[in-house]
Amino acid sequence: MKNGCRMEQRHEYPTMLSSVPVTAPHVVHVCILIVAMWVLLGYFVVSNARLRGRLRAERVYGRCQACEISWRHGDHHTTYHSESEGVFVLCEPCWAALTPEERLPYYREVVFKVWGNRQHLWPAIREAVLKEKS
Repeated sequence: MKNGCRMEQRHEYPTMLSSVPVTAPHVVHVCILIVAMWVLLGYFVVSNARLRGRLRAERVYGRCQACEISWRHGDHHTTYHSESEGVFVLCEPCWAALTPEERLPYYREVVFKVWGNRQHLWPAIREAVLKEKS
């Protein structure tokens, strides 16, 4: 103050940045790290819940007997053993990669182990599998 004049007196108001001590930049880094951890934790909790829901939903869907991809995510190949009935045991890539003789065990497993009560269809399915060419 010069000559008692109060007009020249300056007031400094604290700001958000000025309240953080310059000597402690690690505090800012720790705060950023904590926020990042919370965000990641939330992401993993949400994605884990989605994964659990997806796995629960995929129990309803069948899957390729060779590579075990769910029909929800992969295209199946249908082998027709009659004019109106077909069976899909393998996905398109697995079906194309295997010969008819190599496909038979997968179809046999589904007919005898998974279906159980439809074993009478095996001769027709076996014939249809052997007739199909890649």
